[in-house]
Amino acid sequence: MREVAASLGIAESCLHRWKRLELIVRGLKAPSPAAVESAALAQVRAWITELENEVKILRKAVAAVEQVVPPKVRFA
Repeated sequence: MREVAASLGIAESCLHRWKRLELIVRGLKAPSPAAVESAALAQVRAWITELENEVKILRKAVAAVEQVVPPKVRFA
């Protein structure tokens, strides 16, 4: 590894990381629990962002309805 990294002009740790990722992609090695947790966290964050956007849209819709429909009709 040391010789290959030197010949390519990159750090040896970079080659080790590439090798580990290639083994994971091929299914020959399981990803680390931290990587799985990180991916799950990214999915949850994306879902939270989507839900926050939906809440903003619903609040705008409620505000628009409140401007058009009188309170007596809304709460009848």
